[in-house]
Amino acid sequence: MTMVEALNRSFNLLASTIVGVAAFAFAPEIYFEEGWLAKTDDVALFLLGLFSLWWYIRRNNRFKRSFMPIVLVAMALGIQVFGFIVELANPRQTSENVVGTILFFCMAVVLTHQYFKTQRLVDSFKI
Repeated sequence: MTMVEALNRSFNLLASTIVGVAAFAFAPEIYFEEGWLAKTDDVALFLLGLFSLWWYIRRNNRFKRSFMPIVLVAMALGIQVFGFIVELANPRQTSENVVGTILFFCMAVVLTHQYFKTQRLVDSFKI
């Protein structure tokens, strides 16, 4: 594995792991929430988590520089915001969406910064 592949792998692993672990952490909420509409955000996040892990493992995606991890985190952020809006009628159900929104917003900022700032480092290894 080259240094560039190692940098790309760490970036892709970070995003895929955050989305995957959060999806599994929020999955029990599917059983505790009432109504199908309230459960849609948790089911969608769980499916997105499975997709993010599948995307990382698939072929050589883990070694390629890709914008896909940022897209995955942005989608997870959108799912959490959707869940917050849907569950606003019941304030007891919105807490997990607030936590998820904060988590994914911070990850989107970190990943976007890392993606654009490490390009110069990646270019320095391609002599």
